[in-house]
Amino acid sequence: MHKIKKIIIPGEFPGMNQIIHANRTNRYAANHLKQKTDHHVKMYALKAMREGIVLDKLPVNFTFIWYVKNRRKDKDNISSAVKFIFDGLVKAGLLENDGWEQVGNISHKFDVDKKNPRIEIYMSEQNIERKQKEQEMNKMELAQVYMPTTKKYERYELPDGAAFYSRDMDKVCSCAWCGKKLKFGDTYTSRRIHTEQGFGYGVCEKCYYARDFKPY
Repeated sequence: MHKIKKIIIPGEFPGMNQIIHANRTNRYAANHLKQKTDHHVKMYALKAMREGIVLDKLPVNFTFIWYVKNRRKDKDNISSAVKFIFDGLVKAGLLENDGWEQVGNISHKFDVDKKNPRIEIYMSEQNIERKQKEQEMNKMELAQVYMPTTKKYERYELPDGAAFYSRDMDKVCSCAWCGKKLKFGDTYTSRRIHTEQGFGYGVCEKCYYARDFKPY
């Protein structure tokens, strides 16, 4: 089981309505608001790093608990500040980037604390062992492509990242035909590129209709 890491950032963050108002006022006000908030996050992220927090197993799942003074703001208005938080974590160097490779699942919880508004960030590294098993399973299978003209299978060299199985539908994999990157949940099961056991590899929509049905 992986250790959950925690950062606490005091204060309330600007909500979406405040961000929109700043943008409408002038671009300098909006930029000042963003820079101020990013810097606030950066300072507490640096403090956490000095205390030993390191995110070395990616991607990382994030849970944000938003403690606010009252319930006047809608929850989606409150959580819109998450972009400022990720930008601050990147500027501190805790995260290299806030893309798919670094950030896993994101969840939000909300509560009221009149005396101590704050954001608690819980970070848990994904199950690396499970991911490695999936990668190994996808790699160890020998791929083959069915040739309609000969009605036989031939060996097929897969693009890196091609997969026929994943428990994580948001996992980024490669189309078994063209190598395009897409989420596993968005792939189509190929009718022609299979494992030796007959499991179809994931392919993109374009290749599914253009190549899986093409008689060659």
